[in-house]
Amino acid sequence: ALGLQAARQQAPKSPRRIFALMTASFGLGQIIGPIAAGLLAQASGDFFLASIVAAAVLVVSGALTWSAAPKSP
Repeated sequence: ALGLQAARQQAPKSPRRIFALMTASFGLGQIIGPIAAGLLAQASGDFFLASIVAAAVLVVSGALTWSAAPKSP
């Protein structure tokens, strides 16, 4: 819910488009994430590497979101 509110503030003229983009991105992550985690777990023998990669991707996405936020004067 908070993400959708933030998206609405970022694109007030086209909220449907940003909602569609967020939904598609979420769905893509739901498809790719388990496949990538399974491949990493199969290659390494456990889910430790998959967890580290997931955490790194989360940090990168947070940094990208933070840098895209409008700056206060």
